Amino acid sequence: MQYQYRIKRDDEKKLFVISELAFNSEETPALTGEFTFRSGDLEGAVRQGEDKVIAALRSTRFYPPAETIRAIAGQIIALYGQNSEQGDESIVDEMGAAASAVKPQISKPEADDDKILDDDDDDTIIDDEIDDDDDGLKLDDDDLSPLDDEDEDIEE
Repeated sequence: MQYQYRIKRDDEKKLFVISELAFNSEETPALTGEFTFRSGDLEGAVRQGEDKVIAALRSTRFYPPAETIRAIAGQIIALYGQNSEQGDESIVDEMGAAASAVKPQISKPEADDDKILDDDDDDTIIDDEIDDDDDGLKLDDDDLSPLDDEDEDIEE
């Protein structure tokens, strides 16, 4: 299930409304919750930074994942900084917020990795590790019987 958060600034009522929508396998979203915050309560938090906005938003009823709540807080801060002609609504997609929080890492191969990546040495490394004994596993005919001597006394 994928979640989306629609943030709307209502200047007339001096509110921020966050609608939580869930997308199932169907194309139409289902409203799972609507959370209202007074602009005055958020205004002080916006001046203090993202962490304070997150603290003001989170509650027992509204607790999105860390990356998502950071994206929501960022959008609220952006909506506070613009006038109504620039827009009063924003959307945060949970999957998009999580994807933007992942930073790609580039790693250098270590010295041991060079042996693995070099195709010419693969056969010799594998051959060195394989024991070429052809002794195999030897079983007596008695070992193949389904019942041991002790098991013959079992009653069915």
